[in-house]
Amino acid sequence: MSEKPWAGEFIRTPDRRLRVFVSSTLGELAEERQAVARAVSALRLTPVMFEAGARPHAPRDLYRAYLAQSDVFVGLYWQRYGQVGPRKHVSGLEEEFALSAGLLRLLYIKVPAPDREPRLAGLLERIERQASYRLFRTPAELGRLLRDDLATLLSERFAAAATAARRGPGPLPVSATSLFGREEAIGEVAGLLARSGVRLVTLTGPGGVGKTRLAVAVGEQLGDRFGSGTVFVPLATVTDPGRVLAGIARAVGADLAGAGSPLEVLAERLGGDAWLLILDNLEQVVEAAHDLGELLARCPGVVMLATSRTVLGLRAERECPVLPLPPPADPATVTVQELAASPAVALFVDRARAVRPGFALTEENAAAVAEICRRLEGVPLAIELAAARTRLLDPGALLGRLAVSLDALGTGTVDMPERQRTLRATVEWSVCLLDDAERSLLEVATIFVDGWTIEAVARVAGLAEDRVLELSEALARHSLIYLDSSEAGPRPRMLETIRVFVAERLAARPDAAQVARRHAGYYHELAERADLPLRGAGQGEWLERLQSEAGNLAIAVSWHLAHDRGPLPHLFRVLWLFWEIGDHMGEARAWVGQLMPAVGSLGPRPGPSCCGRRWRPLTRYTTTRRLWRPASTWPCCCRESRTLSCTRCPSWSWRGLRRLPATSTALCGRCWSPWRCSAVTTSRTGRPWLP
Repeated sequence: MSEKPWAGEFIRTPDRRLRVFVSSTLGELAEERQAVARAVSALRLTPVMFEAGARPHAPRDLYRAYLAQSDVFVGLYWQRYGQVGPRKHVSGLEEEFALSAGLLRLLYIKVPAPDREPRLAGLLERIERQASYRLFRTPAELGRLLRDDLATLLSERFAAAATAARRGPGPLPVSATSLFGREEAIGEVAGLLARSGVRLVTLTGPGGVGKTRLAVAVGEQLGDRFGSGTVFVPLATVTDPGRVLAGIARAVGADLAGAGSPLEVLAERLGGDAWLLILDNLEQVVEAAHDLGELLARCPGVVMLATSRTVLGLRAERECPVLPLPPPADPATVTVQELAASPAVALFVDRARAVRPGFALTEENAAAVAEICRRLEGVPLAIELAAARTRLLDPGALLGRLAVSLDALGTGTVDMPERQRTLRATVEWSVCLLDDAERSLLEVATIFVDGWTIEAVARVAGLAEDRVLELSEALARHSLIYLDSSEAGPRPRMLETIRVFVAERLAARPDAAQVARRHAGYYHELAERADLPLRGAGQGEWLERLQSEAGNLAIAVSWHLAHDRGPLPHLFRVLWLFWEIGDHMGEARAWVGQLMPAVGSLGPRPGPSCCGRRWRPLTRYTTTRRLWRPASTWPCCCRESRTLSCTRCPSWSWRGLRRLPATSTALCGRCWSPWRCSAVTTSRTGRPWLP
């Protein structure tokens, strides 16, 4: 039986017989409608005639309610299209046909029709493309046709219901490929489901991470524990939450032909027996959570294992995040055999052999394969799509293309769901499930690298921190961001495979430039806040914090190089100590090199009187590379005294630094030219001028 297309206000007939809804214009087919009513009643069915209804409801609501409670739709058509109501585009006749999409249809057209209205002719042309129909000439002929058709329909329906009842639930889907790296997760989820009192477990995670495969594997392992059966319920194509229970009913072999609701039918079918229901892809119908909670309350033996990109929000729910596969080890530190044992690499090799027989992991391609798996962050779907490209590309060439665009992954096999044919489609499916505010914050978050803080994303998005926290929790429930624990504290993060595609949405926004400016401004302010603590008692704490923000600081510096170079010399001076200790000097020197052509236009910076900085004793600190640092901590020193002096302002120098690195890089505080270092005597004459 097809599902009902509309779930509005129910108007029930007093009997429990099948109901036949009759649709037609009233005046021209009055005799035919009487013939239909007699034929339906003769088969002990209930005719539902629009003109027979009580009229406290508006007519449109009335026939919608009748349709919602009917099992068979009978359409009668001749010459009239019917009246189009105010603010309507179609007549009730056409709308009734459209609303009957989920019902069994029997359609009859009267001939001849010399005066058929054009709009009815157009409707009949569309009907011919969707369904079959029969022609009739007289009311008596119509009655005979309808009785025969209804009798045939009921016979087929009874046979199908009996077959379904005998068949019961079908077997679990059998995968055509191997599962890698999920042995521990299978055991954990199976153990959780076997515990007393656990009724609902939801496997959450981003698209393509392998939730469905894991759920099926758990079902196979627990098959003997649930005596009545383990049932797989695919829900990816269901978009109406009201149809979820009907989908479950079909999967368990329940007969929906009766007058009861799907919940009542399911409760009777499942009873108190032990069932495991695997509900796959619930994210687009999470509003069905209330119905699922009611089903659990009525059926004490039922246990549910759901897969979803977002949690359902029920009190009985236990969430189990499904993580990507762990990244492979560095090929330089392990053998090829050890690298091949990595789940991500093993998955890549297995899928590559499916399209390129003879493919093997070798010394020559091991580094490229490992880097592909790391770049795709262990997401199984992404790795499978990449491996399919080895039909024509070697791993090295594929890695080069991935460095340009993740669209190089291409498309999957034809038996994959449409939403997983490409990585882009997988991400778009998740993003489309968000509301506007959640989607906007997700787009803003793509400007961050290696995570962010609530304070940072609130400033960049221009929202209050409480609102950002609320939206971030929603994004985490949708498995689009996750919380990563680091030494500097937990940080929200986004998989790079998601960030790359969502960043395109940010780039297309009219406020993209303002978002980038606010991002650079926030991290400039963060560096200013770190200036004094970096050179005092809070150095360790701030070094950790800046290390976690190294990627975002780099984005901010790049923005200033492209749009506003004025603050950079001072920003370089503040961050230089962090860059040296944190081993970022390679990047820093490259940025200095980009800044040097513009030093003549930057102008002098304000002196110490503006910032109130007091010089620390020379006996404890030395100044070079435009930073303060204890002299005893220099890793490589020479014993002879050295001098730093400006190449353009020779009078600006600092001499007498005994423990100074043999190579030094610095900028003049007056003109921002590079300083030179040379061996001199031990006299102390002059100090460099620093902001």
